[in-house]
Amino acid sequence: MTTPCFEIVTYTIGDSDGADQARRKAQELLAAFPGFIAWTAFSGTEGSSNRADLVVWRSVADAQAAALAVGTDPGFADFRASITGVTSMGHYTTDDGRFARQF
Repeated sequence: MTTPCFEIVTYTIGDSDGADQARRKAQELLAAFPGFIAWTAFSGTEGSSNRADLVVWRSVADAQAAALAVGTDPGFADFRASITGVTSMGHYTTDDGRFARQF
């Protein structure tokens, strides 16, 4: 079994309404990508312009392919345009190789 890959992206946005709509569209598009498992969207508690996304992929390769598509595919243009700055973006796996779905 492949260890899931967790993609964590933190960023800032401009217009909240437009960014929310663009994010929902991006979520719908990514849900059809190979290896997609889940996307949890977060909004900052200290400012509505702060965002974080946790996207779970079946493998690192799936995550990397999707990241390339988000950065270049015209279908994600509105999502990219809604972002005013990326704080961090990375791909991670659990240290013990397990993934607990319950918190």
